Amino acid sequence: MDNKTKIEQLLEHSKKIANQNPQESYDHAKSALELSKATHQPLSYAYSLFHMAYACRVMSDYSRGLELAFQALEIFKKYDNAKGILKVSNIIGIIYFYFGAFTDALDYFMSSVSKIEKDSDANLESSLYNNIGEIYRMAEDYPNALMYYEKGVEICETHSLESNKAVIHLNIGEIYYLQEKYEASYDELMKSYTIVMKFNDMINQGEAETKLGRAMQMKGDYVAADRYYKSALDKITRVNNKFYLVELLMEMAKFNEHTGKNPLNNWNEALEYAISNKLDNKVCTIYKSLSKYYESNFMYEKALTYHKAYHVKEKEIDAVNLSKRLEILSVEFQYFKEKERTKKIELLTNKLEEDVKIANEELNHLMAINTILQKETLIDELTQIYNRRGLDRIFINQINETGSLTGVILFIDIDHFKTYNDTFGHIQGDVCLKVLSENIKAIVGDKGFVGRYGGEEFLCFIRVNSWQEAFTIAEKLRTVIESLSIPSSKELSPTKVTISVGGCFGRIDSTNLKHCTSLADQELYKAKDNGRNKVFVITLG
Repeated sequence: MDNKTKIEQLLEHSKKIANQNPQESYDHAKSALELSKATHQPLSYAYSLFHMAYACRVMSDYSRGLELAFQALEIFKKYDNAKGILKVSNIIGIIYFYFGAFTDALDYFMSSVSKIEKDSDANLESSLYNNIGEIYRMAEDYPNALMYYEKGVEICETHSLESNKAVIHLNIGEIYYLQEKYEASYDELMKSYTIVMKFNDMINQGEAETKLGRAMQMKGDYVAADRYYKSALDKITRVNNKFYLVELLMEMAKFNEHTGKNPLNNWNEALEYAISNKLDNKVCTIYKSLSKYYESNFMYEKALTYHKAYHVKEKEIDAVNLSKRLEILSVEFQYFKEKERTKKIELLTNKLEEDVKIANEELNHLMAINTILQKETLIDELTQIYNRRGLDRIFINQINETGSLTGVILFIDIDHFKTYNDTFGHIQGDVCLKVLSENIKAIVGDKGFVGRYGGEEFLCFIRVNSWQEAFTIAEKLRTVIESLSIPSSKELSPTKVTISVGGCFGRIDSTNLKHCTSLADQELYKAKDNGRNKVFVITLG
């Protein structure tokens, strides 16, 4: 195989996997870059830079992507390669778009449209019209957005570009939704959905069904809305795309609240995925929605916590965006400085570097505050151990870090705690909960973690290597709590406060975490059904 063929294959593979695995795509394009340089093939070198820039865009590394794109643009201009100039101008426009620099983005898109020869690259031309439509949509200039979308659709129909056509119909549907033209929105979404259902494209099918669910909700057809949401959940879960899953969970939360159901499971799951996948804009939106939900349900303390978290996250996003915009400007100035070395540009570059430094310092400060607020949402206010959301987070984080956990999940329930509260009052009940949680936490130590699952129920995970170790430490928890000799009533010879413990030992990963937790819960009920103050532990089969 000759070097040119090797380079073409590397770039073709880079293009194919860019949206699924951008880092691997970048690495293949970089290999092509090195081979192009070694064999003195400048245009292949430029196309390698272009594919590296595209991968950077997918990974949200915009400043590096812009730097690579500018390098590619110079080479394409030097060799008067019109196709390369158009492709790289498009990616530069997209990067500007993601930074909110809509004027610059529009300049690149419009320039490319004006230079492209009719029918020479219909795929690129239709994409450019869609991108221009997106800019006008963001600017809320819906008539112009629709005009450019329709031009894109016309090209797609002429050249049978079904995938591009589906995307544009989806965007047109979004315009009509924003204009509250729900019937028209539904029609456009169905056009997109009809196309994507022809292909094995779970992502676009799931996105279309999410928006169709929303459209049916607005039309008042809740049965159809629920059907679309559930179908979207099945598809998006199967492909494990967290961005679209967060979008879907947010819409399902709104749907549940609108139809009188509890939306918190959906909101909390969406928040979990948004935080773990660094989808900061989604995190911000969810904080705001949770604040409004708790306020509407007169839970003002929780509403205030999420309201604070929302505003801090909003400032953090602004600081991040400012920092990134400044980085982009710095890249621009470095690029243009190569062409026109003037004192003014040098001074501006120095000022930009100082502004970047200041913005980053502000960002670090805001991130520190946000970390504290995030911790507040994960910690039980009374006992200062994890709450249920915190338990979910630490399980996910530790499993993601190591792949699996070997140990025991224990459910712990305080026996007859309602009677204790009725006898001594809720204030003393809170004291009892704090004492027990402190003792449980001390026994678990650095071998695991513990949280308040709800009410008088605790859940902990402890790293052990055998069922016998698991049972022994569970029994230790039971006996230590009993030995505290906390009276359970006001009788002269009262019984002591005791706990029932149910556990599941085994190798726990993301596929069996819920099952293992369910088994531990079942063992807890066995302990309670067998007279309480007992320990039952099962091995994961």
